[in-house]
Amino acid sequence: MLIQDLKLVKLSLLFFLLHCLIFYANAQNEIIVGGEYTKVSNYISEAKLKDLKSKFGRNKGIPKKYELQILLALSHYPQLNDVSIEFIEKKVFAPLSALPSVPSMISPFANRKYRVIISLKSTIEMERILLKNLPLNAQVGVLGHELAHILDYDQRSFSELLAVAINYGVNPAYHAWYEKKTDLRAIENGLGWELYAYSKYVRTIFGSEEREVNLSDDFYLHFNEILYEMQKTDLYNIYFQPNSINKR
Repeated sequence: MLIQDLKLVKLSLLFFLLHCLIFYANAQNEIIVGGEYTKVSNYISEAKLKDLKSKFGRNKGIPKKYELQILLALSHYPQLNDVSIEFIEKKVFAPLSALPSVPSMISPFANRKYRVIISLKSTIEMERILLKNLPLNAQVGVLGHELAHILDYDQRSFSELLAVAINYGVNPAYHAWYEKKTDLRAIENGLGWELYAYSKYVRTIFGSEEREVNLSDDFYLHFNEILYEMQKTDLYNIYFQPNSINKR
């Protein structure tokens, strides 16, 4: 009995050390895997918020009411630490959008500025999925998607950005490919669970409205596809058995 108890203690210790190593490896890469942000607002301290702000809030214009959500999303993109991003609330149709500021598009990369537009009011249909009406986890996910756009923009020249804008506007196949590629970029930066929460929430809201659901599936990854992509990424290994999720 004593030998069995010792074996159990050793296995528990080994599991604990393995978990610590995974956590340490992720920390070293500065990529954070969330998944529990629905609970963050219950226990986050003023000190923790201040720490997030000092690490990820530089050169950022952040509305106070979305400060936590935005900083959590930014924490997945240390590559954007020194990039100037302003989060602006406006009455627009699209719930969120990320754009380079027009004057900065022709500036050197170091001077680029970006804006994330957060819709204050939209149509009756879209009102239900505005940022203010989403659960916290889904808010972080959709903000992370927009930041993935900015990560891509910031690596492109003016002519490349122009080509993206033209193709995006006139070619539906390119539009779909580009948005799904952006979802993948968010997943690669540790936001798989948050994106999953957003995708599932939107499809639940529009559950019986075929047009909205079809548009979501045409242009963005379905939540089952998000899980499928997550299991292909080492970052999420602790959550999945090998090849346990199908695309549909």
